[in-house]
Amino acid sequence: MRRQSEALRAELARRKLAYLNYLLQSEYFAKQAAAATPVNSVRVALKLPDGKRIVQKFLKSTTLCELHLFAELQILETELDEAPVEIDHDDYVTNISFLFEMFKPLPKCVLPITSQSIEEFGELKSGDTLLIEYAHEVAQD
Repeated sequence: MRRQSEALRAELARRKLAYLNYLLQSEYFAKQAAAATPVNSVRVALKLPDGKRIVQKFLKSTTLCELHLFAELQILETELDEAPVEIDHDDYVTNISFLFEMFKPLPKCVLPITSQSIEEFGELKSGDTLLIEYAHEVAQD
């Protein structure tokens, strides 16, 4: 039973990295940013756990799930390989948990991992900064 559990974890980790690599290679987020206009997008800064700050445009139709995928891609970019992709956005969110929390600091607002768009969520505006903290760091606060 333990071997099966370890094998499943290893397979999910492999699929996770393969999917993130697919997003990177297909320039998924870069293409969305290129299509962004001031009317249909928001420009936000993400501060990663390592202190790196990234400013990115997102279409207002981008889901909060996709926003989390973008952050995960930035965190794990150095670990990506060329493995074949066998999952999609929904599969990723259903089967692989994010190890971080994304939130606006003032007023504090945690961004849920949902299929709700940025526009539907309504709490994220151009110029906002999102902080990314590993889940164990958030629990200690």
